[in-house]
Amino acid sequence: MSALTQLRGALIAAFLGPTGQRLRRHLRQLSVGELPGRGGLEVYHDPGDPVSHLLLGQLARALPEWTVPATLYVVGPPTPDVDPAPDDRRAYRRRDALRLSRRHDLPLPETLGVPSAAAVSRVRRALGAPGPFADQLDLALRLGDRLWADDPSGLDAALRGLPSIDVDHTARMRRRGFYAGGSVYYRGEWFPDLDRWPYLEAELRGASVAPLALPGPGAGPGSAPAVDLYFSFRSPYSYLALERLFQLADHTGAAVTVRPVLPMVMRDLAVPRVKRLFLVQDAAREARRHGIPFGRIADPLGEGVERCLAVLHRLREPARRRDFVRVAARGIWSEALDVATDADLRTICERVGLSWSDVQDALVDDGWRREVADNQAALRAAGVWGVPSFVVGDRALWGQDRLDVLAEWLTA
Repeated sequence: MSALTQLRGALIAAFLGPTGQRLRRHLRQLSVGELPGRGGLEVYHDPGDPVSHLLLGQLARALPEWTVPATLYVVGPPTPDVDPAPDDRRAYRRRDALRLSRRHDLPLPETLGVPSAAAVSRVRRALGAPGPFADQLDLALRLGDRLWADDPSGLDAALRGLPSIDVDHTARMRRRGFYAGGSVYYRGEWFPDLDRWPYLEAELRGASVAPLALPGPGAGPGSAPAVDLYFSFRSPYSYLALERLFQLADHTGAAVTVRPVLPMVMRDLAVPRVKRLFLVQDAAREARRHGIPFGRIADPLGEGVERCLAVLHRLREPARRRDFVRVAARGIWSEALDVATDADLRTICERVGLSWSDVQDALVDDGWRREVADNQAALRAAGVWGVPSFVVGDRALWGQDRLDVLAEWLTA
């Protein structure tokens, strides 16, 4: 490993660590004209997103306990540069919203309506007028209830007499460092969706955030359905999912098939700077929560990814594939091992018992391209597009935040 790679990894780790996090928050506040450590909640609501509607319900439930000031900002759907598969995303968000509704005991129709763009636009304009947060929140919830219940007449009645002001605070949201509604900004930190609600609650209460517990040992091998893991060597969330997924598989007896795909950038899908920065900072926050080593990073984009895919393709036994992705991902995301170099790739391969001569043979074989193309097609056929994703039969989950749902599927 080169001294430069290690120095770069150490600097990234310092940037992503607790001290770096505090500095980033202060700098972000200064960049938008706020005093560090000051400011209230900024709630960015996308009326066309059912998960954003659920977040408002959670806020309404918590509001009586909080004294911090808050403001509601209305935004549109994610822009194309951060939303490479809008149709798939909308369909998945609908399914995910129903899961989140049950998990958090928040009201949502069991059969969600499919609101028209015109109806969503009317609701967005009705929420454009400024006012006290509690009143805005109540109005947004009432309109959202009608919108998602597919109740046009009820929505018409609720909108009657309300002002219509065309506003969109997406630019404000992006200046602060995020890119999608259903999110809260507070003192330089972002808390998107209900998945990051524990962090916001801990911030306001001065508490810590506990990791999600996994189930205890199951009945042994073969007692649970098989899981297809769609994984990218360049995805920090894929890395964060690995240890917990394999622990879950061992507990439940589920077989895991590792199905690698190319990173989004190598699939010609855009990942703009605002999204890249948030993702790696959020991954660092999640890693600290779960006690997973993270931060000394050597980006494997390009040749590094391809070399890892070539090695993985040659490994047929599930246990050896599992060992390789686990060790390679940890090397990339916590040790700044540069897999584009022979020295660091050899270090990883020798840790899992692979001979360097076999690895060299693998690196000149491009058979991995067919495997990856098939996996990418299967991923889209399952109705998801990002990683990590978990497919069990005809059901699919996206994101390491859904391992608790996967645990329910495997232990049902």
